[in-house]
Amino acid sequence: MHIPQRIFQSFMGVLSDNENALINQWYQLDENPFEPVYVLRPVDSATKEVWSATEKQLQNILRRASDRCLEVKTISESEHKEFHISGELSVLLYMLLNVNSGMFSDDSGNSPGIEKQ
Repeated sequence: MHIPQRIFQSFMGVLSDNENALINQWYQLDENPFEPVYVLRPVDSATKEVWSATEKQLQNILRRASDRCLEVKTISESEHKEFHISGELSVLLYMLLNVNSGMFSDDSGNSPGIEKQ
């Protein structure tokens, strides 16, 4: 999951010092995209066990932060929802919303395995 820098900074303002420290341990700023985003640091064999124990905790912290930011209107309703849907569901929604855009089409414009109505 990537978090736009603006949202990440809003989250830092509503979380405890311990929660901020945990999030900063796992997320790093990527300034290459047009809009800078925070991305998860790579999980390798050395950090895999710690990640497994921390992933759910991070998810809960991000959801609480999004709730608080929505209350004070520093994020939108749609930005808030991004933190409350599962990873699998977000990928499915992304694919469904982009089927007609040609993103998932072959050279003939057809979307393999997806029947258009």
